[in-house]
Amino acid sequence: MRRTSGPVETTSSGTSLGCSSRPFVFSLTVALPRTPHLPAIGTTGRLLPLRQMRSCGVADEKDTIAPITAQKDAAAPSPGATGSAAWLDWRRLVHLTNRAITAATLFSSLGFVALIVGLTVAATLRANSIDLQTIPVPKTLADDGFSESVATQRLRDAINEIHHRTSARVAKTTLVLRQAPLDIAIPKAGLSVESMASWLRGMLPNTWQHDVTGEFTQSGDALSLRLRVNGNVVFSDSANGPDAVSALIDKGALKLVEVIEPFVAAFSLFYDDDLHADSIADHIIATFPSDDETVAMAHSLKGSIAGRRFHARASDDYRGRQDDLAEAMAEFRQAIRLARNYPEAHLGLGNILVDLGKQEEALAEYREAIRLDSNYATPHTNLGLMLSNHGKEDDAIAEYRTAIRLDRKRSEPHHYLGNILHKRGEDAEAVAEYREAIQLDPKDAGPHVGLGYVWETQGKLDMAMAEFREAIRLDRNNADAHNGLGNVLRTRGEPDEAVAEHRAAIQLDPKLAAPHVGLGNVWYDRGKDEDAVAEYREAIRLDPKLAELHHNIGLVWTKLGKLDEAEAEFRAAIQFNPKLAQPHNGLGIVVEKQGRHDEAAAEYRAAISLDPRLEEVRFNLGRLLRRLGRNDEAVAEFREAIRLNPKDAESHHILSGIYRDQGKADEALAEYDAAIRLDPMRQLPGTPTR
Repeated sequence: MRRTSGPVETTSSGTSLGCSSRPFVFSLTVALPRTPHLPAIGTTGRLLPLRQMRSCGVADEKDTIAPITAQKDAAAPSPGATGSAAWLDWRRLVHLTNRAITAATLFSSLGFVALIVGLTVAATLRANSIDLQTIPVPKTLADDGFSESVATQRLRDAINEIHHRTSARVAKTTLVLRQAPLDIAIPKAGLSVESMASWLRGMLPNTWQHDVTGEFTQSGDALSLRLRVNGNVVFSDSANGPDAVSALIDKGALKLVEVIEPFVAAFSLFYDDDLHADSIADHIIATFPSDDETVAMAHSLKGSIAGRRFHARASDDYRGRQDDLAEAMAEFRQAIRLARNYPEAHLGLGNILVDLGKQEEALAEYREAIRLDSNYATPHTNLGLMLSNHGKEDDAIAEYRTAIRLDRKRSEPHHYLGNILHKRGEDAEAVAEYREAIQLDPKDAGPHVGLGYVWETQGKLDMAMAEFREAIRLDRNNADAHNGLGNVLRTRGEPDEAVAEHRAAIQLDPKLAAPHVGLGNVWYDRGKDEDAVAEYREAIRLDPKLAELHHNIGLVWTKLGKLDEAEAEFRAAIQFNPKLAQPHNGLGIVVEKQGRHDEAAAEYRAAISLDPRLEEVRFNLGRLLRRLGRNDEAVAEFREAIRLNPKDAESHHILSGIYRDQGKADEALAEYDAAIRLDPMRQLPGTPTR
């Protein structure tokens, strides 16, 4: 327990020593020899009077030590003298302790001040920091409210916006922006943290020191902005019109970022499809030391640029596409040579290998990216895409869920997971994933497209149309959204509008098979069988394993009576996608026409097991069972068909006939009335008598 300050006490006589006017910071008890009294001491070795102790404290060494030393040459001290020597030793110890405490306090205070200064400087003084000096403006601008301080703040905001926007864009790519946002200080007059940091920056290397100055000038209607970095002019441009100020500030901010953080500027331009991004990457490679990580990042960026060119080229430009892939692969491999622990380069290389069809090598690159950075979510997302495209849906789902666990702010894995869940018929879970993706990235059109297809499947055409139109509003070049809208318009009985949307999708993405399928469906509806087959064939050329195409061609051949060709197409569809229900229904129709009733029933039941929501399959199976005289089973199928489609007049009519044959007049009349109510113009043979 800490004691309060007080006098030092002796245990021998209880006599109080010390001075009450200056208490010690702590109290101790010293045991002295037990003597009945303190004897007189001779003049040779007498103690100095206490009044010589400075400020009632401890005397310094020449006042206290010398008499004790002199005592050593005299006769042996009496026991009382021994006690007095111990007392002086104690006073000396306290004196030295006080000095040590004073020194420690001084150094700790200095250390604390240094720590505060260090933290302050560290918070404002780091690489890629900018001292943005006040930007002078013409009087006409100042009179309009655009003062020097406003101009300077607008320029700082524009620089920060470039970095923020670029960081958000990078999150959607294979690249990673490793630079921290620029620290932009506008030095203030007088003593401040900013002014102190600005003063310290002047003593740093040029790679850290970025002193930005500039001014707006006006000549007639033309407004000009000139900017300098460390005294060197880096930007000078003019503009006219009401938006001149904003245009100059935006262009000037981008140029400053290009000078200070070239990779950030390069990627910002890359996202905007600006070819200048490639030249900035070349500049980084030519001027930066080869061991600088930015060089590896520049090679990765060039690889991404080449990959983008590959996807943008026409599919018949084989030589150009191969050159793009070769360049992309070379750039990513160079990035890996320069920085072997750079996972983004392995990810980019994996993407190129997927384009080349080298799936196993791509898988190895994705795995290496994950090994290098176990918290890197994007390789898991891309790996999931690759697995999904090869039918390994369970493995793909596991990768998507891992990506979500590693980075809960990314929308893509939710979107892709929703696609698989919708394909599996798990629409409620798919909708939840799409909505989560939309919440994470409201500007991404993809999840809206996914929701549109869910609502289309469920027959919620208005909701589907709303989602497809929202996707087009967000991204007018989204071919999938135009194709989905075309599908809805066809179902709504608007074939001309549907054709326009499918053709827009084909123009936006000539390599996409789905719009050809949609356009073929419209021609099929209109009886243009040859045009329909031509579109389906083109879709198969673009995507040979697309099972729906073989199914659709099978429908055309069935309609034209070419049953053998139809059977081959339906079986091809089943081979490419065993989980697709419709080809089994089509195959059942074909073999039923050939009199193979047992096979037909088996195909219908296979379709129902894959998708119980298909009411037309229930109807076909019920009709077959009716022909075979298995009326009880047929009734169950027609009842289910009516439940799935309450407007199915023909099912009510057939049920009416079954009940008539069974002698159930009331049930027969009820079904007949329902059929007439749903389709008053329908001529129903075999009308039951009342």
